Amino acid sequence: MKSKKTNWEVLIIGGSSGVGKSHLARQLSGYFKVPLMEVDDIRIALQQCVDRESFQDLFTFIDNPNFQNEFDEQTFIQKLLDVGQALWKPLDTLISKHVILGESIIIEGDSFVPELLAKRDLDKVKAIFIYDDLEAIKERHLKRNRLDSAAATLEKDALFSFAYGEEIRKQAEELGLITIKATPIETLYERTIEIINSSH
Repeated sequence: MKSKKTNWEVLIIGGSSGVGKSHLARQLSGYFKVPLMEVDDIRIALQQCVDRESFQDLFTFIDNPNFQNEFDEQTFIQKLLDVGQALWKPLDTLISKHVILGESIIIEGDSFVPELLAKRDLDKVKAIFIYDDLEAIKERHLKRNRLDSAAATLEKDALFSFAYGEEIRKQAEELGLITIKATPIETLYERTIEIINSSH
């Protein structure tokens, strides 16, 4: 049960990699006292049980581990949008389930495509898309370099993340969905809480 009265049952936190949305989503989960679901976990689970031939987009980045060298920015953006399209039906189903049953949840991930989200009934659904400047994204990619990647790879990752984030931000703003700049990251949580509590 939520500790704070809200006008939503599903809170979606979208945006590109490196904008701080995962940490923010965990903070919001604690604040509202609702569970958190990560879209990456759904994608990983689906990869284990769907037919690879029929759902090729779900395997794009497994099949192209060196995508930083093989894709340009526009190709990367389109590939991620295609992943979002492939994931949309299960995500849409999960959103509807939580709305219908009144089971509040926060869902976080970079596979939420605003143009797809805006086509469904958004009653009891609130979506927030986080974006940031290129330099801030670069800095976060360097800090969380879990795979000890080379500097050139991290640079390309940051450029791609920024480009995808700009596409998502533009879509969201054109559709009247909420966008929030991550920087300054120290106040992102407080600013997001304020926007959530003041918006209807």
